[in-house]
Amino acid sequence: MRYSDDYQIFIFLVLSLFFIFFTNTYYNFEQSLIYGAADGETYMRIAVSSPNFSTDNEPFHKAQRFTIPYIIGIISSITTLGEYFLFRFFTITIFLFNLYFLLKIFKKMEVTKYLQIFLFSLIIFNPYVLRYFLSLPTLINDLTFIFAGTLLLFSLLERKKIFFFISIFLATISRQNVIFMLFGLILSKLIFKKKFHISFFDLFIALIIYYLTHSINNYYATTVGGENYAYDIKLRFGIFFSNYSLKDLLFFTAFPIINILPFFLIPLFLKSTLNKIDYKNDIIIFFSILVLIQIIFIAYIAGPEITGKNIIRLINLSYPFLIFTIIKTFRENNTINNIKIFIFILFFILWSAHPTYSKIDIFLRIVEIL
Repeated sequence: MRYSDDYQIFIFLVLSLFFIFFTNTYYNFEQSLIYGAADGETYMRIAVSSPNFSTDNEPFHKAQRFTIPYIIGIISSITTLGEYFLFRFFTITIFLFNLYFLLKIFKKMEVTKYLQIFLFSLIIFNPYVLRYFLSLPTLINDLTFIFAGTLLLFSLLERKKIFFFISIFLATISRQNVIFMLFGLILSKLIFKKKFHISFFDLFIALIIYYLTHSINNYYATTVGGENYAYDIKLRFGIFFSNYSLKDLLFFTAFPIINILPFFLIPLFLKSTLNKIDYKNDIIIFFSILVLIQIIFIAYIAGPEITGKNIIRLINLSYPFLIFTIIKTFRENNTINNIKIFIFILFFILWSAHPTYSKIDIFLRIVEIL
């Protein structure tokens, strides 16, 4: 890739981030609980109680994710900075780290300029990623898990074991979905054997990291005495056991379309062709698709009563693996005219204009007119 292409991508990233930062809605803590961050009440109590344990009976599965809020609470007590401010500060920091490692992945895979811009747009303009976490920063665990996925893919591509182990640790402290990554790694090793550069010893170390970290998570969750209802099989597979209407199911199934709208831009704006994926030898794409399917499946199978509108947020946990799959699937010839660029950018701006998390009220005005 030419130096001028790198410069244009950098300018695009800066302008895109400035646009989101200056048009985003920033809720205070009490408002965030109303507009989608109900779980944040637990995380804030953990942070405020740190370095002690929360005295409230916290939900077990949320208390298991105590590490990041707990560390934020310690930093707050040392620096006198407010916990909520630190939640937002680290949200921005983690997101920027995620972009940096995505850029490293794109360089490694020699992704063309316009496909890079498209992929960066997927995560920057997605109304349920950057805007969402800026408005609701106490949900930082979800963003940390997304970053862990990006870091894991980077480590596999670059064969850097230190980042491999860090990614497993970050995924374990942030969400229980880490089990899908571990299952994917183990299955990939069993299928590809010596072709997979991750050794059985590496996997053993990863499992030790998971076991020790998970044990600490469980100790905190058990100590604060929360109810362990989230792992009820009838809740996890709520689509089979819950009561809901056909209308609820159709809306639940269609709601994630918000996430996939930009994919229609690929054939319209990028002159691309489909790659033939060599599943017998391309281990990382096999692993990525496996993790992608697991994360989407567990989000969907809980059904409209349990998962509800959270389905988009939960599907977004698979974003790094989705982006990697797109890179492997499409070959783009790097040509696009100015009119298409303008429409392309306009689409993503409109896509980002969530009525709750942005100051852009175009959709509210359309509803009023109608």
